Amino acid sequence: MLEEYYNESLKTVNYNAVELEKTIQKELKKANIKLSNLTLDLQKAKENLKYSNIGILLQSNLYKVKKGDTKVIVLDYFNNNEELEINLNPLLDPSSNLKAIFNKAKKASIAIVEVKKQIDIVLKEIEYLNTILFQLSIADNKDLEEIKLELSLNGYLKSNQKYKKKQQKIEFITYKVDDILIYVGKNNTQNDYLTHKIASSNDYWFHTKNLPGSHVIVRIPENDPNFVMSEKLIRTAANIAAYYSTGKTSSSVPVDYTKVRYLKKVPGMKGSFVTLQNQKTIYIDPDINLIKNLSQ
Repeated sequence: MLEEYYNESLKTVNYNAVELEKTIQKELKKANIKLSNLTLDLQKAKENLKYSNIGILLQSNLYKVKKGDTKVIVLDYFNNNEELEINLNPLLDPSSNLKAIFNKAKKASIAIVEVKKQIDIVLKEIEYLNTILFQLSIADNKDLEEIKLELSLNGYLKSNQKYKKKQQKIEFITYKVDDILIYVGKNNTQNDYLTHKIASSNDYWFHTKNLPGSHVIVRIPENDPNFVMSEKLIRTAANIAAYYSTGKTSSSVPVDYTKVRYLKKVPGMKGSFVTLQNQKTIYIDPDINLIKNLSQ
């Protein structure tokens, strides 16, 4: 009976996770297409910066131009004085042609700044969605509900239900190493709660470097600022961080760690992303047996 119950529960988790994964994959596809288009726009804008030099060359040779000309040939002193043909609008007088060319250069400069901003937004979106995919891969039913709520609040899931942020009991994984507690968040709700609510300033935060993964918090006894982590504690916490990440099956996984006081949540960004200072990096080979043998 117990076996049947847990099998059915697992099926439910898998089904819900698969459905959410389809939604995220769809959003990822849209984001990657947008990124591709923006990259092309950026390339085009950079190419149009050439009009700045063309304008300068035309300005130096404006005396050669009269209204009705379709082109003028000048010596390009930006390129070894090679001959350069500048196309003109025959309907415009020389000064208007010059102004039109400089306007193209100005628009290109403005476009580069704006497109780079949009690219940065899309890259953060892709990073967020990839993080959600990882979190779905390790989620149980309760974790999935927290992820669904987050996705609904962020507009990825349509729902007739109006969600409100309310205080709920947030659970997370706990390990103990030599009487030191280590907490692990499995999704953004848990990560935020651990790092910004539970953790004290002198606790240590571990996370895989440049890889989607869980926030891992090492609780320092009595928030002692002079507490020194043992090599065993550091390596174990790093192992846990590597295990609960997309680098789980890799080797030499880089894991950053620093005190919680040196973390700052990224403003306006979805998820549980933080910036950090004074961090150290350890490279670890994830040891599944070590994780399994830890007391919980």
